[in-house]
Amino acid sequence: MLSLIVPTDVRPWVLCLLAGACGSSPSGPPSYPTFEEDRRGVTPTSAEARELSSSIPAQPQPSAKAEVGLSRALVASVGARRLYIDEFKTLRLFADERLAAQELLAAWAAGAGLSILPPKEVERAFELAASGKHAQTGVACGPPLDRDTAAERWMSSLGAAGKISAAVRCDGDCTLQVSVELTGLGTEFYAAPYDPEKPWREELPRRLAQVVDNGGHERHGHGNNPVAVAGVKATAASALALVSDTSDPVLPESAMTAAGKTCGVGLYSVAVLLDGGAGAPRCERLADPLYVTDVDPARNACVCAAVLKAAKLEGGRKVVRVDGPEPGGAMSGVTKNGLRVYADAVARDDEGRVRWFFPGFSGTAALEHCFGLRSQVQPQVEVSVTLDFDLQGAVTKVVLGDVAGVLKKDERACVLKTLQTARAPCLDKPAIGVGSVSVAVRAD
Repeated sequence: MLSLIVPTDVRPWVLCLLAGACGSSPSGPPSYPTFEEDRRGVTPTSAEARELSSSIPAQPQPSAKAEVGLSRALVASVGARRLYIDEFKTLRLFADERLAAQELLAAWAAGAGLSILPPKEVERAFELAASGKHAQTGVACGPPLDRDTAAERWMSSLGAAGKISAAVRCDGDCTLQVSVELTGLGTEFYAAPYDPEKPWREELPRRLAQVVDNGGHERHGHGNNPVAVAGVKATAASALALVSDTSDPVLPESAMTAAGKTCGVGLYSVAVLLDGGAGAPRCERLADPLYVTDVDPARNACVCAAVLKAAKLEGGRKVVRVDGPEPGGAMSGVTKNGLRVYADAVARDDEGRVRWFFPGFSGTAALEHCFGLRSQVQPQVEVSVTLDFDLQGAVTKVVLGDVAGVLKKDERACVLKTLQTARAPCLDKPAIGVGSVSVAVRAD
């Protein structure tokens, strides 16, 4: 199953520090460059932020000519906080090439005055997390983590207060879009023209030197959205350099289905990048910019072996996405009389409680299966959940707060069994997680 990646700029945890500064009502105090903080180094509360905003001198009107490169205001606001470089994943690059691109981005950002974690150390941490290992010690300690979950669990432990991301986008014209994000404080966007047909080792540093930001800092409601710049006209050849949203036709559907079955592909699809050019054919996990995919090294290697055996690798690098079976079986999501079940379990971010999740989206399908015998419409209801986790991130105890008697006896047993499969990523000590299970049955 392909799960779309939500763009960073619309995720709920990317918040502007100053109340209303990211595209809300046009009334209220003026906004100022993102990332301003209390000078003591403590993130202000909303009330403190409003007080702080009133004490910041009015910003000058932007000049007619945009400031090229990372703005001085941004560099000053980030200060000594360390950032990591995210995967450079819109071009068809292998891991060693992505790392080289991230090194170029790191050198550029450091040259502008930012403090950057070494990309090689960061990628090593993500590799360990993808294998269910502690990102610092390498000791097995929990379930394999996709990149977003691994970033949430490990990047702050490595000293990162945010990240820099870069992507090549072609929508009529091709541009390089760069974002600088401080976790919980906001995101600033920069852009420059980009030609995907040129060698990326030369084009990337050349275009990084030309980026401009999206301006508007003097306006309330300054939008932290991608920057409109005059790009390089997109062509059929430039499209071939980018990761597409579909698999390239290098092998029949039956072979892809067989590869998925042989390799045990589950609810996360496996996406790989192939190259049958000069030398031995090459295949490895694709850093997919469009979908959340399986990061398990063994499963990716298995799919590569199966695909290389059957694929026709002519005409450059190819993207192949292999799906697993549809989740949950016949009853999942649909009752016997055709009603639609909507069920989910969500962790709650309470202070002192651990984040938990279902590996590979398995929990949602299983929960919907729990309510397959319902025969009447049910408005959405919620039941509170408390989970105890051991050091390996496995559930040792489940408590359901079903005071209203929402769950029938068989449903309760099924929900308890499903919640036992939840996991928490690499704990330092046994911990407790909280959240809720929701269910609705509708006639749609």
